[in-house]
Amino acid sequence: MIDQTPKKYKIFHTCDIGNQSIYVESDSDPTDAAIYCQMLMEAKIDDSVIVSNLGIASALVTFYNCRHTSSTKGAINIDMHDERDNRCGTWFKNNVDNDEKSVFYRDGLVNFLKPHLHD
Repeated sequence: MIDQTPKKYKIFHTCDIGNQSIYVESDSDPTDAAIYCQMLMEAKIDDSVIVSNLGIASALVTFYNCRHTSSTKGAINIDMHDERDNRCGTWFKNNVDNDEKSVFYRDGLVNFLKPHLHD
């Protein structure tokens, strides 16, 4: 039997100063969607931009069926730095370069994320 209990995820970035972690809850792992959001903005704006943790979480809630939740011990880590690095190359080509054909594509996502950029 498959465990369908929602899991909590902690979104953070290795380079965060202080605790800027944001938590979401989801029935499925939102890591790929989170990294898609980051890489999409790099491709559309500039590869030096970083989407804030709040921006990533808000996009996951608005576009990918996640829910905001409180901080909790035992949450599954989504380190935006490490997870992004793990998806360069083929994953990037299949999802970001092929943007509108990607399973992660959502109309309006770029404009939604623009206010959440750090450069």
